[in-house]
Amino acid sequence: MKTLAPSAKAHALPPLLTSGQLFALIVQTIIGVGVLTLPREVAAATRTDGYTPLLLCALLNWIPLHLWLTLYRRFPHQSFYGVVVQSAPLRRPLFLRAYTLTVYLPLAALLVVVTGIVTRLFADVVNAAILPNTPKAVVVLLLLVPCALFSLMAVDAQGRVNELLLPLVVANFLGGVFLSMTRGDVYNLLPLFPYDWADLGKGMLAALFAFQGAIVLSAYGGYIAQPRNLLGPSVWGMALPTVLYVLITTVAIAVFGHEELRRITWPTFELARITTFPGLVLERLESVFLAAWVAVVFTTAANNFGAYVQLATWFAPGIFGHAVGAAATIFVLAAGVALYPPSPVEVAAWGRWSAYATFFLTLAYPVALHVLATLVRRGQREAAFRQSTL
Repeated sequence: MKTLAPSAKAHALPPLLTSGQLFALIVQTIIGVGVLTLPREVAAATRTDGYTPLLLCALLNWIPLHLWLTLYRRFPHQSFYGVVVQSAPLRRPLFLRAYTLTVYLPLAALLVVVTGIVTRLFADVVNAAILPNTPKAVVVLLLLVPCALFSLMAVDAQGRVNELLLPLVVANFLGGVFLSMTRGDVYNLLPLFPYDWADLGKGMLAALFAFQGAIVLSAYGGYIAQPRNLLGPSVWGMALPTVLYVLITTVAIAVFGHEELRRITWPTFELARITTFPGLVLERLESVFLAAWVAVVFTTAANNFGAYVQLATWFAPGIFGHAVGAAATIFVLAAGVALYPPSPVEVAAWGRWSAYATFFLTLAYPVALHVLATLVRRGQREAAFRQSTL
């Protein structure tokens, strides 16, 4: 049996997340507020063809997702702090501290911004559709308080929450899509490829925000119980949101047409509003959809919130000796980010730039750590060889 090095033992984590919980964690983090605006943004770029940019964007985002999981297959049951320490080129205390903070600070800032943007988009939708007279700050608190409580739960309990909500959310979305198909017109989907390569690129950029979520694996990857069997969760974790996105976007284009779709603020919500259940068993189907959407937004924000708390307690134990302090910090910072943009236009701009930054960091971190770990191990082998020849 392979034994861990002393530095690895110091940062070892218990195997708490099953493959099913890992799959649910990935899916529930990816599917979020972006599902409401995705059909409009994709249709604005590619007109009648919504599925091609979504499929390509999913494939592009699967690469960093798989790289994160292979990183934890290389460092099984290790915290992200442990992975960073073991990949450090130098082990001098001052350099090591500067190196770990350089890795941690961009990641922490990104998690705060993403949590804040998700919370603000949630507040905008709730104010417009459910609670028009409620102050936006109150709606922000309504989401952040449960997220804070979620982050203080044990990691296996967080995994079970994601696993429990996943079938309810997927069944709701799939049911709404299939019921909406009766209102669609196939002619709205023609022609099939009405764009050039520049439009396809714009469609992929528009869809980028809807596929972010792999960054939370920096905090939860070390808890995976079976780190040698990760291909299934990575493939299916990206495939399920992709199928839902393609179905929702295609049906929205078929129902509204790409010209009208561009003028609808939240096409997915409008799709649920005009859909009726056979026999009028449910008179207002959008209420059921909103319930599922609230669950999705909660898990997206809560998983990012929980990831920040985990990372803060590892990288800054002197400041955040307990998870409560880290949770209070991101609570205040995320609320500030959520309430800062004065208009939905600026919120959308923040969302786009956070999507670009998230994709870049999600790809850059595992690649850089893989390369550094390879160089460090090669140097250790060469040093051991020189010692043996003396």
